[in-house]
Amino acid sequence: MAALDVLVNLLDKKDLKKLKKSFQQMDKDQTGFITPEELKEALNLEHFDFNEEQIDSILKQVDIEPNGKINYEEFIEATVVLEKFMIEERMWIVFRHLDIDDTNTIKRENIKEAMK
Repeated sequence: MAALDVLVNLLDKKDLKKLKKSFQQMDKDQTGFITPEELKEALNLEHFDFNEEQIDSILKQVDIEPNGKINYEEFIEATVVLEKFMIEERMWIVFRHLDIDDTNTIKRENIKEAMK
């Protein structure tokens, strides 16, 4: 948790403004919390079709104060973690693309072949 706090503090003020605006847009009733219904609606607007079980799973992972809702701090921390995960996932995709012979190493020949 302390590591996440450090990551959040390293965010650019412009990024934090965007995240705050996103949170406020998701928090339709302006309670300071994103409910499961609001989360599902926001994800659907982004063309993610999650069922209730998947929404519950997301909430359980994000909801640090187990109250069934996401507050602003939880939202920011979850966003930072998700962004880090997505970057790592993209790096693995590139790595697998370059590791054309499936050896878990990238050699000069692999790069030449992948670039053809």
